[in-house]
Amino acid sequence: LAPNTPSWNLALDSYLNGAYHFPTDKGAEHILPWWSAYGNKFAPLGAIAHDVLVIQGTSTPVECLFLSSGLTLRNNWS
Repeated sequence: LAPNTPSWNLALDSYLNGAYHFPTDKGAEHILPWWSAYGNKFAPLGAIAHDVLVIQGTSTPVECLFLSSGLTLRNNWS
């Protein structure tokens, strides 16, 4: 759905003004179950939340990746 369409605006208004408030007292670890339970109530926002929340961060710092690949290339060129 494109932004500024009636269904998009309805979903956003329902989310911002609705009774489905995220339980902030329970911490960020409960955001995925919350969107699983209520994401279908706000279809466009639920789709965005699903796309964003499933992105996994790497456990390896980026600097380490570049440093180790640079050392590997230099060792092979010697």
